[in-house]
Amino acid sequence: MELLYRSNGEQDSVLSFALTSNVSLTANFAENVGIDDVDFSAVSITPNPASSTVRIEGLGQSATLCILDGSGREVCSRSDVSESIEMDVTGMARGVYFVRIVSSNTSTVRKLIVR
Repeated sequence: MELLYRSNGEQDSVLSFALTSNVSLTANFAENVGIDDVDFSAVSITPNPASSTVRIEGLGQSATLCILDGSGREVCSRSDVSESIEMDVTGMARGVYFVRIVSSNTSTVRKLIVR
């Protein structure tokens, strides 16, 4: 079993548990540092609201993008995207969509409005 915890409010860490039949507990701590950490705070979606194309920037390393409609159905997706991508939204109905960005086992969701 693994638990994610925040150490001193700054950095996410993984706490691993190994339970035996004697109900003993072993905890191993591992700090997440290095190039596998993904910072989604730099991601921008412009223009938003959009009517023809939308540019998604600040992805950093290789990422997978999925655009989901309001009911959670996948409208379109792109894989192996680096840094930025421009996507055509002219075929999408007006409304609120969600852009799910996954990179290095970390994900974020951003809102996109299509007019």
